[in-house]
Amino acid sequence: GWIAILRWDGAFESTDVEMLGGIGLEVGTALENARMYSIARQMADLDPVTGLLNHRAAQQRFEFAFELARKESEPMSVVMLDLNNFKHFNDTYGHLAGDQVLKQMARVVRETIRPADVPARYGGDEFLVVLPGVGRAEAASLVEALYARVAGEGYAEPGSDRVIPYTLSIGVASYPEDTDRRQE
Repeated sequence: GWIAILRWDGAFESTDVEMLGGIGLEVGTALENARMYSIARQMADLDPVTGLLNHRAAQQRFEFAFELARKESEPMSVVMLDLNNFKHFNDTYGHLAGDQVLKQMARVVRETIRPADVPARYGGDEFLVVLPGVGRAEAASLVEALYARVAGEGYAEPGSDRVIPYTLSIGVASYPEDTDRRQE
């Protein structure tokens, strides 16, 4: 970025130019530090494999969404997804293949949910989606959409025509229908 300085009553003295240059350098350094901090903070919140929020960041967003739903007397839901037999998959095909599966699942989740929803990698093969403003019926519709999307996905081993389908276990909890406590 640029900083422009105008003087209406004559030219700048050389000491003014030096002082303004020093101020510009300080402001530029502060802005760059703020930008780098923001990037580091964002990276600390993301799972390195899927690019989704990590467990810690998901818990923070979940707590915020729950408290907002309570304050505004609005519904909210959470969806937990677990890839079935993922450990066996990793043991059979290796962790690089497992990472590809996790990336594919993250993409499917992102493409299926609304922009306001908050997807996260919750654990090794678990995903969490926070659904602000969504009650049980709408959350159930999302689960059906996820099942339908996952039914069309699978892992194709390199050099093979065989596709190994994915299966999920999915759970849904909604506020206030199921509970009025976030921990439940």
